[in-house]
Amino acid sequence: MKRCLSSFELKCIACLSMLIDHIAVLMQEMGVSSFADEGSPLYVIMRLIGRLAFPIFAFLLVEGFYHTRSVTRYALRLAAAALVSEFFFDYLLFGETVQWYLLHQNVYVTLLLGLLMLQAVNWTARRFKDVELVQKLLTFVILAVFCVAAEVMRADYEFLGILMIAGFYYFRGRNTRNFLYFAVITLLLGGNETQYAAIAVIPFFCMYSGEKGREVGRLFYGFYPAHLALLSLIRFVFS
Repeated sequence: MKRCLSSFELKCIACLSMLIDHIAVLMQEMGVSSFADEGSPLYVIMRLIGRLAFPIFAFLLVEGFYHTRSVTRYALRLAAAALVSEFFFDYLLFGETVQWYLLHQNVYVTLLLGLLMLQAVNWTARRFKDVELVQKLLTFVILAVFCVAAEVMRADYEFLGILMIAGFYYFRGRNTRNFLYFAVITLLLGGNETQYAAIAVIPFFCMYSGEKGREVGRLFYGFYPAHLALLSLIRFVFS
């Protein structure tokens, strides 16, 4: 399969699929007839398309971790995007604007936890590179701690998101193992049939060229809160 997709193009695919997914949620919340039933064909198709977004974000998070010049600045950008997005995320998906900490945190919280997990694992690997047993034990503990943190915080995709990020990290550069791990995690832990559609993202990963593409990183950080704000405004006006 020809490797022709840069990280920029993968981000575009992820953002488009996420937008389609959230539009479906908005239409259902507004009571539009074609979306009123969760079994409605149009609603189901749009939600299936939306399952492509998070695996791409998780995959590119690992790529970004390897290429960033400052993990600290990377983490701060994710934290800022998570904070700005949370109000709109909870209003759009849950109709809540106050009790966000009890409900469900947006995807940037998951990505931030994943980045911190990668940094901790990477530090452990360097610090205990000559003591393999200690390195493996600490890595397991770190992974478990961040999985629990994702569950407690109710971050989007919860522990599954952390495991997905970890898999892309450990099997980076070994496509067969990487994608097999991704498929197994998705099938066994996805929780519902809709999530299984995420496996359809594998061909996009196979076409990844490893190139960065256009330099518009801040655009993508802004797209998430911006599209949530716009859809939330539509829900507020027309609900």
